Amino acid sequence: MMPRRLFIAISLPILVLLIFIVAAEYLIIFKPEPVTSAPEPVVPTVEVVMAQPRDVPLTIRTQGTVQASTQTALTAEVSGRILEISPNFRPGGFIAKDEVLVTIDPSDYEAALAQAQANLAQAQVNLVQEQALAEQAKLDWEELGRGEPTDLALNLPQVERAKAAILSAQAALERAQRDLDRTQIRAPYDGRVLEQRVDAGGHVTGTPGTVVGSVYGTDTAEVRLPVSDDEMAFLDLPFAFRDESGEEGPPVVLTAEFGGKDFTWSGRIVRSEGAADARSRLLYVVAQVDEPYLRDPARPDRPPLKVGMFAEAAITGRTLENVYRLPRTALVDNGTVLLANADNQLERRPVTVGWLDREYAVITGGLKPGDRVVVTPLQYVIEGMPLIVIGQ
Repeated sequence: MMPRRLFIAISLPILVLLIFIVAAEYLIIFKPEPVTSAPEPVVPTVEVVMAQPRDVPLTIRTQGTVQASTQTALTAEVSGRILEISPNFRPGGFIAKDEVLVTIDPSDYEAALAQAQANLAQAQVNLVQEQALAEQAKLDWEELGRGEPTDLALNLPQVERAKAAILSAQAALERAQRDLDRTQIRAPYDGRVLEQRVDAGGHVTGTPGTVVGSVYGTDTAEVRLPVSDDEMAFLDLPFAFRDESGEEGPPVVLTAEFGGKDFTWSGRIVRSEGAADARSRLLYVVAQVDEPYLRDPARPDRPPLKVGMFAEAAITGRTLENVYRLPRTALVDNGTVLLANADNQLERRPVTVGWLDREYAVITGGLKPGDRVVVTPLQYVIEGMPLIVIGQ
């Protein structure tokens, strides 16, 4: 017979296990049913704009670098030692038309000019002598000769030779005077110095292509601006044809930053280039600003529009009539907007986009006056979903 203690030690764990099994079965059988409830629908809150037709003037925005309208490389056409450099002939210096910028030693050219003058005078004396001999030969032949005299007998070839010598001497004199004048390199127009390559005491050879510096005009400045083919359709550009004067182009406002501030200059599109860029398919137009280096009394703190400055351009384009201008955020994609209907429910509407820039979209078809266009971005879009309109 099993001892009592051993019986209790074996049966007690079994009893506890049975109690747990019964309790688990009870909880499973009589567990409470879960309470189910539908989630509260989330109604998005949006802002809308009221669509109203209007005339919208377009602005084409582009950018470019300021260039000189006229730029010239100054070359030395005679050789010699440089005696003097104008104090204005320094990079950035302002120069006036016909101002002497570089002076080359003229001594040899003055001597050559004097020699040419002497040669011309001698040739003129020789002509007078030969003409006198020809006249005397004619008189002698009339007194003593018989028949028609030859040109040689009348000294005519010698006269012609003397005349040719005068022409040669005159050409030599003009060349000597021209060389002397070239010892002074002058400014071709009012402008500014871009580059200086020589200085006093140096020597120039006078060979073709010996550049002593370069200058550019300051009466106008130009900016080369790229325009896409789509933007071209909204610009009245001055297309030039042979034997026709170009029309006046649209106005343009240039904006450039200087010293942390933005400054503007008014100009006009003066021409378009003759060919489009083969790689980008962009056409370049040229904006011109008059007197970019004159101080503006209305804005005395505005700096000059210098060559090399980067500028953003706003070109006045055509005006689209009876269209709708919306914030660009109103477009869901390239051709759809969202509307809040009379019941404040969401409605998708396909539209025709006539113009698109960084801030606005101009709609030319698909909207009616009074349509409420949603401008708040939505995470999801369901046709007919309710909306809360908080701003208009």
